[in-house]
Amino acid sequence: MRLRSVLLALCAPLAACGGAPAAPEAAPAEPAAAAEAAPAAESAAALQAAPVPVADAPPAGEPAPGSTVSQSGTLRHDPIPQAKSIEAYMGREFLVVSDGGELLVEPKDAAMREQLVALAGKRVHVECVVRRPPPPDPMSSYPMGADGGPMRRPDFCVIEALRAE
Repeated sequence: MRLRSVLLALCAPLAACGGAPAAPEAAPAEPAAAAEAAPAAESAAALQAAPVPVADAPPAGEPAPGSTVSQSGTLRHDPIPQAKSIEAYMGREFLVVSDGGELLVEPKDAAMREQLVALAGKRVHVECVVRRPPPPDPMSSYPMGADGGPMRRPDFCVIEALRAE
């Protein structure tokens, strides 16, 4: 009975936000259960009201946004799926793969995109500027990260110069 009271207190804010309808509340059998349910409801409401921000620091070993990167390697093209998926959300269409790892690159314009598609599978040298993807629109759907906020998308590199090797 005590667990039911706590669950009802946690689920009540969902009904107010258009979620699942709240079940009718039953009178708690113990006064201690009612005292525990009130703080649980307050903390559940606080969690819903405060969105968790996406981490701002780049992962260790990655260049900081705004820095210039120069790398040679094999250009890999993985077309982005048209359906909503984690792959589409991440946007990993063009990668320069070398012994030092993978570099996610983005074309500067449509003409460069066609050039990248033509060079897929070949060795290239790129010079690019690291950019941070914008946060997702709060009114859109997106994959959730482990922290409860939007899943962090990888930083990408906008190509400034490209040449085949």
